[in-house]
Amino acid sequence: MFFTFLNKDQSSYPHISVLLNYDPDELLFYYYNSSIILHWDIYVELINSLADDDNKQESSGLRWLELFENEISAATDLKNLAANEYIQLIGPYYYMPGNVRFYFSKENNDPSRCLTFEDINTMNSLSFMPEMDKELQAYYKSRKNVKKNAKNKEELLKDINMCLKALWEIEHLNKHINYVNKVLEQRCALVEKKEFSIVAPDNLPLKPENSEDSIQNRDNLIPFSFFKNMHNQYAEVKKNFNHERKIYLIKYREYEKACERYKEALENCNGIQQTLMEMCFRDIDIFGSKLKGAQKILEKYNKIILKSFVHADYQDIETLNIFRYYLETGRAQDIQACMNLYEEERHWIDIKASQERIENTIYFLQNENSDSRFADKHINHLLKHVNDKPAALLKI
Repeated sequence: MFFTFLNKDQSSYPHISVLLNYDPDELLFYYYNSSIILHWDIYVELINSLADDDNKQESSGLRWLELFENEISAATDLKNLAANEYIQLIGPYYYMPGNVRFYFSKENNDPSRCLTFEDINTMNSLSFMPEMDKELQAYYKSRKNVKKNAKNKEELLKDINMCLKALWEIEHLNKHINYVNKVLEQRCALVEKKEFSIVAPDNLPLKPENSEDSIQNRDNLIPFSFFKNMHNQYAEVKKNFNHERKIYLIKYREYEKACERYKEALENCNGIQQTLMEMCFRDIDIFGSKLKGAQKILEKYNKIILKSFVHADYQDIETLNIFRYYLETGRAQDIQACMNLYEEERHWIDIKASQERIENTIYFLQNENSDSRFADKHINHLLKHVNDKPAALLKI
């Protein structure tokens, strides 16, 4: 849900840079009641990075390492995952605060689903409510009374500059408001559920089937070649089946361990619902206050634009920049002259565009080849024949 701000449908794969720069609580804020997939070598990278870190006691990587080793007890399984060529995925591991499930995978991550350090920075920047610009706040107070016309060009220029600045601030503020609404929407959805469930392991391996019975003769007559090759075929099939069965048993053991973790999570989940509810209500209070504050600032910015000397039809960034150019270059001295000059230039732009379309059409017709002219002649002949046919029928 949150990752739509990053133009990503889903971001389940945090990059190692995220774990080295953000504490677990900061990242897991975006994963309440959901899952995270981490590459298996992240554990090794964390250990290596902390070995060279003199301030590792204050490092985010250390807190992640403690989470993996102490809170979800995945250290031994991660080492086995790295050594075992038949296992590609282990999990889930249940982290009760936030009801988050961890998976560890050896498969290559899809870059479009990878959550980077820059992505988290972008998300966090949207979380902070921007303060109202001091210059705009002072101008808002001075423009409480609506004036029909500006006294002079300087006053009109200042008004246009304030409108442009307000429009840019509104764009930034709207992104923050959309982010806050997403947080409130997600937290309210969790609260409305009333009951939280711990998701059971969903990676049950498929049991291999013995295909020895498939090697059989379907004819009434048994050829001698069958007896010659039968022993080799059965030996090959049995070898493949034993290999697949070995892989199945290895994967099934990992599934059993996941079920044991699931059972343990169920036994210890008595307080998870209350804890998660409190976390959601806390976020609802915090972001509800942010939303009210942002809406108040937005209302002031909108009033600056509403009380502008410029008509509402021209209150977009592109047009206001053109008006400012007219005033600064002396091509216009007041708002009426700006509008007249703008409409005149736009009219000539439309005429020029129409002229170019006509010239392109003429050029196309002049360069028409003989095949095209023959085709047009043939089409006209057919149309004439169709139009003349009802008259011929009437005569008959």
